[in-house]
Amino acid sequence: MNKFYIPTHLLPKLTDDILKDICHYSIGSSKFQIVEEKRGHNTGQYIKLKNKEVIKYICLSGECSNASRNSFILQNFPTAYQHYLEEKSSNKEFEYYIRDVSVAHPPYTVFAYKVLLTAGIKILNIDKVIPSNKTDYDFRTPFLDFKQMRRFRLNLQQKNSGNSSTLFEETEDEISVYGKSYGANGRETTAICLALKKLVDLPIKIYNVNETDPNHLANVDPANKYILESIGVIIDDGRMDFEKNHEGIAKRDSKKYHYNLLQKFKEKKCYLCGCDIEKLIIGSHIHRVTDIIHSNLSEEEKQKQIVDENNGFWLCANHDKLFEYGLIYFNNKDLIISHKLNEQQTEYVKYLTFGIDTDIKKYQADSNDGFSVAEDIIQYGTKKFSIDEKHYNEKMHQYLEMHKNRVTK
Repeated sequence: MNKFYIPTHLLPKLTDDILKDICHYSIGSSKFQIVEEKRGHNTGQYIKLKNKEVIKYICLSGECSNASRNSFILQNFPTAYQHYLEEKSSNKEFEYYIRDVSVAHPPYTVFAYKVLLTAGIKILNIDKVIPSNKTDYDFRTPFLDFKQMRRFRLNLQQKNSGNSSTLFEETEDEISVYGKSYGANGRETTAICLALKKLVDLPIKIYNVNETDPNHLANVDPANKYILESIGVIIDDGRMDFEKNHEGIAKRDSKKYHYNLLQKFKEKKCYLCGCDIEKLIIGSHIHRVTDIIHSNLSEEEKQKQIVDENNGFWLCANHDKLFEYGLIYFNNKDLIISHKLNEQQTEYVKYLTFGIDTDIKKYQADSNDGFSVAEDIIQYGTKKFSIDEKHYNEKMHQYLEMHKNRVTK
């Protein structure tokens, strides 16, 4: 006989209809017995279903009737999953049941379902979910790759800019995850790491975002810590706000800077040529870190400029060096090839940028803007290469002016 092991505090909340539904989806039967299990409220919102030799841990979603954000989908997940991992039986399974499918589920909630599916977790009644009209993708299937998952997460962030999103990127030797390891966002980080483990072969490391209290880093939620350690995820033991090297000098390639660039540009790919091999992409500063460090600015302002997302682009190694040495730069929003390059070298830069041969148009800037040297705008047909309006702002303009003035002296 199929047996449900249900803790005392959940018995009043689980009707026969709910238990029949769970039993039907999980094992294809509606017959079961109930065994009361003596465990407290703090041991997790899950029940166990024993069928022959298999024991199933079934996590129950939150009871929030409006299906709102983390509290609904991921609230109960880590504790239930920890108990599942601690189960000594080798013949065990973990499943998820959504308690409320009577209302339309908002974008974040269906994104979280897709994350759990990517992590290999079966959601029993996913077919009953009705998404809101803002969902325009198939949320009942796993993500294809980590870039797709990140893109969906960033699209959600645009709708809720005040929330600290869990983001991630591929670096030279790891997947760097920027998120929290406690609270509501910690539950999201844990679920995303489980999904990443299915999508990538690289080591995964978490860097804590927006921490103000250093002591917080030692207070990782126990369930999150247990799950992350079980899959070999490392939690960085330092703050991400501002990083220095062993000589006490600010790092050019800091994690905080990368996190900010991801939020601004949404994808980690070269802004000029579109190369998306992430381990080859550099967070390239417009106004150099060394110039910021040796400026007369306050230490606080220096730190802000070094991690400012408006002070940089994602660039491939070739475009990063061209930009650093001033062989390409921007006049306002237009990309310029320096006259220091000969014709053959100029053609090579155009090829790097567009992938095909292009025409060059001589450009004479308005002398009133303090820039009067005739240079070459990179141009394809009649279209110039310009910074996208959505990325260009006054802060970026100021940094670009400092870069232009440095390289055109």
